[in-house]
Amino acid sequence: MLTGRRILLVDDDPVLLRVWSRTLSQHGLIVRTVVGITQARQALSGWRRRPFQYVLVDDQLADGFGLDLLPLLSELRPAPGFAVVSAHPSTERSLRAWQNASVIVPKPVSPAGLFQLLCFLESRRGRARKHRYRRSGEVAEAQHFGRFILDAHNVYQDMAAFPQASLGDRVFYRLTRRRQARMEAACWARAAHVIFCSAVDRDRAERLLPGVAAKSSIVPNCVDVGRFTPRPPAAFARGGPVLFMGTTRYPPNFFAIQEICRDVAPALPDLEFHIVGDAVWAPAVVPPNVRFLGRVESTAEPLAAAQVAIAPVRHGSGTRLKLLEYFAAGLPVVCTAKAAEGIAVEDGRHLRLVDTPTEMVAAVRALHADAPACAALGAAARALVRERYDWRAQVPGLLEVYAARASD
Repeated sequence: MLTGRRILLVDDDPVLLRVWSRTLSQHGLIVRTVVGITQARQALSGWRRRPFQYVLVDDQLADGFGLDLLPLLSELRPAPGFAVVSAHPSTERSLRAWQNASVIVPKPVSPAGLFQLLCFLESRRGRARKHRYRRSGEVAEAQHFGRFILDAHNVYQDMAAFPQASLGDRVFYRLTRRRQARMEAACWARAAHVIFCSAVDRDRAERLLPGVAAKSSIVPNCVDVGRFTPRPPAAFARGGPVLFMGTTRYPPNFFAIQEICRDVAPALPDLEFHIVGDAVWAPAVVPPNVRFLGRVESTAEPLAAAQVAIAPVRHGSGTRLKLLEYFAAGLPVVCTAKAAEGIAVEDGRHLRLVDTPTEMVAAVRALHADAPACAALGAAARALVRERYDWRAQVPGLLEVYAARASD
């Protein structure tokens, strides 16, 4: 059914583009890849001569957002199947996509999931989904919306309230915060069932919309523990850098990196700090013992090399996947209580909790020099994530939620 179809892939991750392009080409699709919004507009300028049947675009790119293409795509005939692939899907952007006959799907997308998405887009091509919302922000009409289960990764109205890294984001969230809150509450209200990633998020949602907890389940964020090789206890005797993982596109990570560069790394000049993740916004002053490794093809190497992992995160919602990856790699972790929020950890057993940058400095200094303590914390943390936060432990419960709702 898809053989001969033309597809435009828009993403700034060359590895993902290469994998998807090879996979789709092997199944007979004609693939074109570009790395940004500007190049995508250029590719779409020849629509009448060579239209694309599908357009898949990353949510956040260096020169704009995937949804920035919606006005152009809505004018094209025949209309392409359009989907945004996002590492951090939000209620605001998801609703905007639904309103314009598009969808947002979370990363990563497996080859099987990719073809399921294309089949779904094929079935919807040419059918307009009409959505109309009252100015108040409450959902007034959503034709063909149907029953759905909402997977609430975060409480997004809380995310809109925390500090933003750029002036544009600060202005955007100031103007749209109330509207986003109403839209999120409307999604909770309309959903047949809501899945939260922690009791903290569910309790917060219940305070904002009483009654939502009664039709919800908690399925924690997880990792595939088998993909991570724990650091051998003997390796901690050799030392290594202090590691932080996270893109600065996400404001809590930006402010965490800012704290590392301003308060933590300068106080530990003999230790090297590695920052993994694209640094779209970097702190104004970076000390000489801080290295930005950028986006890496795999986190296995920086995780294997690290002596201590940190997370001075002070804002956010949901749970921090970086902590679960640190744990799965058997690394000792020093972090704030906010960073560990929603994860069933015990201070001193699975990690070290700190409140201030001064406490962070002291804990990192002590752990870095104590190889047995590093090994003990790392082993306990890996055991915790294997028992409670491995997908193998949680998928059966998730499937039960879906099965129960399907039979309602």
